Amino acid sequence: MTTGAWRRGATMPYPLYGHASTVLDNSIYVSGGLLGNQGIIHGSNHGDNQDENRESSREVLQWDLKSRVWEKRASMSIARFSHRLATASGYIYALLGMYEPFCDIERYDSRTDHWTRLRPLLIGSFNYGMVSMPSGNLLVFGGRRWSDGQEVIMKSVLEYDTKKDRWREICQLPRPLTGTECTLLPLPD
Repeated sequence: MTTGAWRRGATMPYPLYGHASTVLDNSIYVSGGLLGNQGIIHGSNHGDNQDENRESSREVLQWDLKSRVWEKRASMSIARFSHRLATASGYIYALLGMYEPFCDIERYDSRTDHWTRLRPLLIGSFNYGMVSMPSGNLLVFGGRRWSDGQEVIMKSVLEYDTKKDRWREICQLPRPLTGTECTLLPLPD
């Protein structure tokens, strides 16, 4: 943005919330979420319909930055809401979610337009932070999980090795953390 100001970008084909997005090559990918309609959010806790219309989406949309066109891509194998997408080593990874199986992940190959299920996380979580590392591995920070019918905020930092399809805990945060957004910020030497 050469003007240093926000400006309106591409309009989504329809309103969504609880979706995830990432960039791969010259495209923005948007996946999952719940449909919103004219300012009314389906499945929200506002109004009489509470969970009546709650149905997460498997759909994936691609916004090509050159052609400036939205296209549908292959759907994820699992409908997801409040999940995360990350780009690593030329693939897109869809991790976990809020209402769906908390442990499941899958990888999208844009060259073949195909999703592949990967090794699930042993203890599922939601409302975590995630970042893609230069190595191609993904880090998951904190989040919440269910334990004996209660939500527990976590202190773990987990690493997903995208080449070996393997999870491991690499450390504990100083205190529990939830609802976090993360990014990698390279600093000059």
